Amino acid sequence: MTTMPVITIRQPWAHAILHFWKNVENRSWPTKHRGPILVHAGRAFVNKTIRADIDAARLATMLSRPVDNLLPDAVTPDELKALTGGIVGVVTIVDCVQNHPSPWAIPGHWHWVLADPKPIPFQACKGRLGIWRIETPERVVV
Repeated sequence: MTTMPVITIRQPWAHAILHFWKNVENRSWPTKHRGPILVHAGRAFVNKTIRADIDAARLATMLSRPVDNLLPDAVTPDELKALTGGIVGVVTIVDCVQNHPSPWAIPGHWHWVLADPKPIPFQACKGRLGIWRIETPERVVV
């Protein structure tokens, strides 16, 4: 059995990683993992009213417009809420630093630097804390 590492990320941030060039994942802890990791969209959806103003602004920007002509029209919160509680893509962790210059980086956090995001068809499964492993979905191309 082949397995892959997985990280659970709440929507809409999982979607932002896969579709809107969110190139860092903010965590309170560093990781030594480098390489591909599956993106699991957690069952909980971020409520923008309880996030910092900068996160609310990022969310509003993400939901209100497509990034370029290659992407479909902006996604709605209801559409994102339907994509929770499962694997939604794969991304590569290339570094883990503090003080990353990305506009997505939150000061005081560890910034997992991400590259090569690839959405995959939704696969329902329960999430977990930390980096965990799951049998590799057949549709994953690394």
